[in-house]
Amino acid sequence: QFVPPVNPIKILLDKQLYLLTNNCIYCIITVRCLMKIILSGSADLPIYERLKNGIKSQIAAGELAPGSMLPSIRVAAKELGIGIITVKRAYDDLCREGYLFAEQGRGVFVSTAGSAELSQKNLAEFADKMRALKEIATALNITPEQAEQIFREIWRKD
Repeated sequence: QFVPPVNPIKILLDKQLYLLTNNCIYCIITVRCLMKIILSGSADLPIYERLKNGIKSQIAAGELAPGSMLPSIRVAAKELGIGIITVKRAYDDLCREGYLFAEQGRGVFVSTAGSAELSQKNLAEFADKMRALKEIATALNITPEQAEQIFREIWRKD
């Protein structure tokens, strides 16, 4: 029976988590997934949308490479302090959209197929949102120069 050591030193080496104490070394777990989970977007958005945005951003930035394994639904829910169903919905949506794929019994992974298609899809989605913003700006009598200045200021702050 394993009794966890008191105040161990934790070391991650070659995807193995080791706990070191005065006289023992314990290999606790093989780490299969190393991902910082981020919720991004406005607090007005539902949590599952913020989780989706965070994962999409990490994929777009190359922080999540094709084939990378995501945390299990339960692990992600626990780390973020959100419901399992919320994480499942985000993962399912991203699978449907082609960003992720799931393998039963293995986990959820970043899609390797269609990376260029996903980039084009992202650009098209962004262009659609910019068109909607253009309509709002026009209705508010905001010039393209003013809109660009606001966009640049927002971009720098984030």
